[in-house]
Amino acid sequence: MTGSFDGTVLTLTEPAGDPVMAAGPGGSEGEQDPFRTPCPEPPGGWISVDPSRIGEDAVQAANAYAQSQSDHAAFWVDYLAPADQEPAADSPLILNVAFTGALQRHERELRQVWGGPLCVQELEHTVAELRGIQEDFSNGAAAVFGLQILWSSSLEHQQKVEVGVVAVTDAQRQDVAERYGAGLVELVPGLTPVQ
Repeated sequence: MTGSFDGTVLTLTEPAGDPVMAAGPGGSEGEQDPFRTPCPEPPGGWISVDPSRIGEDAVQAANAYAQSQSDHAAFWVDYLAPADQEPAADSPLILNVAFTGALQRHERELRQVWGGPLCVQELEHTVAELRGIQEDFSNGAAAVFGLQILWSSSLEHQQKVEVGVVAVTDAQRQDVAERYGAGLVELVPGLTPVQ
């Protein structure tokens, strides 16, 4: 749709066209899967060191450990399946867990509860930091920047917070980057200005 927006109402200036499918929060079409495991495959491949600790209870225990750590940055699962195929329901998992430091200690602790393939990596921002930014937008920061917020999402594995807004200017993007740091907040507008 193309039209003029007065801050409340969008008035069409051209007839509406066919719907365009958007990628939605978390990425755009054609981008590499952000949930792929970033660690290189270990020598000998992704193997389970203790097959008795690879079930759902072990995943939950590993997640509980990660969440209990103040330097926890992300937690997600990847599947051992060819990149061009959907994983089967019983595909083996690779646990991906990120912290802001002490990786060897965290890997030792995770190995106490998880016996399957494991990728432990270092990321810059904790889950608490990213969720704090998300809460900041919900609690008034959007208004300070003159933005109308539609939704927000904390994407720990990508180390950013996405904030859906009605519209955004380059000046507003700059103000957000100055407050939170370049690339940490991605503003996703519902409307895009045209010349």
